[in-house]
Amino acid sequence: MAENKIIIELDAWCLMEKVIAIIQESMLEMEKRSDSGKQKLQETELMTRSEVCELLHISQPTLTKNMKNGTIRYKRVGRRVLFDKNQLFKQ
Repeated sequence: MAENKIIIELDAWCLMEKVIAIIQESMLEMEKRSDSGKQKLQETELMTRSEVCELLHISQPTLTKNMKNGTIRYKRVGRRVLFDKNQLFKQ
């Protein structure tokens, strides 16, 4: 009887250690995903034409001229023209 009790206690102890290790790995993975999600949101903050004009203190025609000559990069999403806020300040 004493041998069975020791085996059961050891198995429970090993199981508990494995569960703790799995939980720690899961938490680390969740933190990594959370951080990468935040980076993606920061990388792709899109703005409209009027928002860009207000931010840069320029008029719509000036924005259009800078879009045509390549000074300001933009993306077309369907019929909309959008600007990546981080790209505006890299140029």
